[in-house]
Amino acid sequence: MREKAQVTALTPLSDEFVEGLVPNLGIIALLELGDKRSSRRLASAGSVRDVDNGTAEDPNYNVVNRRRARVPPAMGALDFQVFLPSTVPSYHLETPNRTFDCYLWVHSRTSAVLATFFSKAEFLRGYLSTVLIVVAVLFLLVELVAVIIGISLSRRLTGAVHELYEGTRRVLLGDFRHRIPVRAGDQLGELGQSFNQMTGNLERLFAVEKEKERLQTELEIAREVQDQLYPRNAAPIRGLKLTAQCDPARMVSGDYYDYQETACGKLAFAIGDVAGKGISAALLMATLQAALRAQISGDVPEIDASQVVSKLNQQIYAHTAPEKYATFFFAMFDQASRKLTYTNAGHLSPLLFRNGSVVPLDSNGTVVGAFPFSQYNKSSMTLSADDLLVCYTDGITEPENAYGEMFGEERLIELVQKHAKDQDHEIIRIVLDAVRSWTGTPELQDDMTLLLAREMQTA
Repeated sequence: MREKAQVTALTPLSDEFVEGLVPNLGIIALLELGDKRSSRRLASAGSVRDVDNGTAEDPNYNVVNRRRARVPPAMGALDFQVFLPSTVPSYHLETPNRTFDCYLWVHSRTSAVLATFFSKAEFLRGYLSTVLIVVAVLFLLVELVAVIIGISLSRRLTGAVHELYEGTRRVLLGDFRHRIPVRAGDQLGELGQSFNQMTGNLERLFAVEKEKERLQTELEIAREVQDQLYPRNAAPIRGLKLTAQCDPARMVSGDYYDYQETACGKLAFAIGDVAGKGISAALLMATLQAALRAQISGDVPEIDASQVVSKLNQQIYAHTAPEKYATFFFAMFDQASRKLTYTNAGHLSPLLFRNGSVVPLDSNGTVVGAFPFSQYNKSSMTLSADDLLVCYTDGITEPENAYGEMFGEERLIELVQKHAKDQDHEIIRIVLDAVRSWTGTPELQDDMTLLLAREMQTA
């Protein structure tokens, strides 16, 4: 046989053949569109009237066979009738080389079409049952895995919540060392880590708070001790009335003032400002006070202001850190001669208010405690009746407002001149209130100390 040979099998298109193609499907009609002259007889399983009412009288259709076929009965309420048209080419025995357009018309029901399809494909039903079994098994496996995952997730969630609850109870009872075990790196594990970090921070904060309370207690004790260092009694009036007040910026102050009557009948007073604030400044202030009182106390017939400050400088330098120093003003007033002798070691110049004018006192040396070889001189002046000497620290003139402008010496002078005739304690209150109002904050920027010395008229 040749490789490219073709075999064509021909069979007449009879009624039996058409009906035998798909038995029990319903009405099957093969219609050829044409006119009366060219119409040809085609086959059908069933009457044309059963296919479409009135088509037999249509001159454009020619149908052979009046055999009746029936549409299968309905198998249920949803078993609807279906109409399936299709165009197919056809041949005639008289003209085998020519094709004609024909319409294949099927009138059946849904149940019949499905039954015919599956009856012709038995092998599909075998595969379908296998597929259904596989799908069912997979579904059961998925359900089983979902149940296992759900139970595991539920146990993990309830376990995590229980651990958090227990940890919270332990924290409420004050046990900040309790930690939750972290077993995974998921969100539940991150939640446990967050709880552990929180308790760790609380533990540190609690320790800091306890340390803060301890330091606060020690600061209160230091404040009480420092209050004992300031003069407890009013200054003796030896022709000079002294009034002083110190407002610390913190619990303890680095500012210093003192006054005492010496054995030779003179009135000694001093004011100082230790560098820095807080505990270290307060300790240096205590050292300064102790060193000064050691020199002016006792039966000393004559006291030289410059020598007192010089010895004070050497003692502070020898017993404190090199970076610790203080500004210091020391003065002595002799009531008999109304003479004021003083040494100013780097302190802000005290202001002498006399008859409406202001005279700043000069400086005689550098700060105490910075250099062991510093030299100090002394100055003297005679006070007149109603002279007012104002000594102050930088906490009075250097505080700044919201715009960075300092209170300044000029505002201090203006206030004192305006209220020079008032009582000394009232002048101090007015000045301190003015400085607080200038800063606009309840917290002081620096220690504020003010000492007023007013010359009293003698009868």
